[in-house]
Amino acid sequence: PPIVWVFSAIAIGYMLCYYPMFLVISKIIVGRGIGNSVTVGNAMVFYSVATIVGGVVFGFAEKFLKNKTMFVMLAITMLGLYLSYSFASVAAWLVVSGIFSTGIIPACISAFSESVDEENKFLATSIAESGVNIGAFLGTPYIALIEAFGGSADTAMFVSPIIMLILGLVTLRFCKKDAKV
Repeated sequence: PPIVWVFSAIAIGYMLCYYPMFLVISKIIVGRGIGNSVTVGNAMVFYSVATIVGGVVFGFAEKFLKNKTMFVMLAITMLGLYLSYSFASVAAWLVVSGIFSTGIIPACISAFSESVDEENKFLATSIAESGVNIGAFLGTPYIALIEAFGGSADTAMFVSPIIMLILGLVTLRFCKKDAKV
């Protein structure tokens, strides 16, 4: 169904905007004098543990948050990281980011699963997951494009939240449209 392609495109956009966080977190920590490469690794531990927590609480949180808040929270966390100048701030934003990022892809799959026949669910999920990988692949050229227009790599942390908010609105629109079908 077309909804699978829509949510796959959203997954591409999501990862295109979100993946730069992994690429520029060291620039934020080292470049701003917060710490060194070991500090970057320590900060990412906060993110990793938070994704585990996010995975455990996703089902419960989805009942209350729906698709409404995940993109908004991720946009806010990226802005928070962009504005961070201390390890505590970076770690706190990575925790929030880790918790909410875990839910985006399952939320997309959940949103379109109702409109996909049982025999096509695996194919639909594979298409959506391919979208995630395509978006991650495009993350580096996305940063290069920002730099080509005079921005720095960490500017992606400022531009991406705007795109993610738009993706959130598109997601809400298609969730409502899909619910009416």
